[in-house]
Amino acid sequence: MIRILALHGYAQSAEIFKKKMGVLRKACGKNIEFVFLDAPILLQPVDMPQTFASAEALDTMKAPPEEPELQPRAWWRANSDKTDYYHVPETIDYLKNYLEDQKFDGIFGFSQGACMAAALTKILEEPEAYPSILVDGKTPHPPFEFCVLVSGFKPVDRNLGPLFATPITTPNLHVLGRNDAIVIPERGRTLVDVSKDPRVEEHEGGTSHLFTTGSPTYDLVGHFVPSKANWRNFFRDYFLSFDPVLGGKPVPSPGLISASDTPGSGTPAEISRVGTPSRM
Repeated sequence: MIRILALHGYAQSAEIFKKKMGVLRKACGKNIEFVFLDAPILLQPVDMPQTFASAEALDTMKAPPEEPELQPRAWWRANSDKTDYYHVPETIDYLKNYLEDQKFDGIFGFSQGACMAAALTKILEEPEAYPSILVDGKTPHPPFEFCVLVSGFKPVDRNLGPLFATPITTPNLHVLGRNDAIVIPERGRTLVDVSKDPRVEEHEGGTSHLFTTGSPTYDLVGHFVPSKANWRNFFRDYFLSFDPVLGGKPVPSPGLISASDTPGSGTPAEISRVGTPSRM
């Protein structure tokens, strides 16, 4: 079985990400297991921008206290120009403690979670670049066999940015939205550019429209994990390519998806949107 650590985006949670990835999880079948981890930082209304990238993110702000699994979370907070990330050392310690008792084949991250996944991948590749990851002189987890980064971006702050002085060498897949207005393609390619032998796949999703829930009016921007049938099959086959028994076969590209693939009309594949606000 392929076991994958899944890191959600800004203002999401493990439970929300798990639900929104339901169609993909079902397509992956019994040979692939996703483990969804909550980010350690609970967000407050002051942390949320006026423009939301998804109705889901707005919904988390209204989650009742008795449902903590729906409260919005983050791997870090950032300043207004996104050059300083707050609480990164605490987040790395949190991940270190979690990984001590776990074993994963790969990591899958979305948006801020993809940025965090890339950083964690680098730390496990080169622990000497981040010595506090060590436990009794050893890493808490071996390097991942692969990392999948959807709408990711290169971190630029003083804690994580220096990790990318050398490229990611773990087999890496980058999924970018050509019309993604939250992590625009140029920003997404900053992470591609610091990856060795990157595989890059693009989808066309990313149209936007306005919706109103009282006041103010929010901009719903296409920023999501693509989940049409060809993408579900592609992700499944990519994951299984790392299985020592089931792998070994080439994984063809899912191809470009038309703008109509953007989730929103309510079919099972389309409600897998996992958008996040732009304050990352």
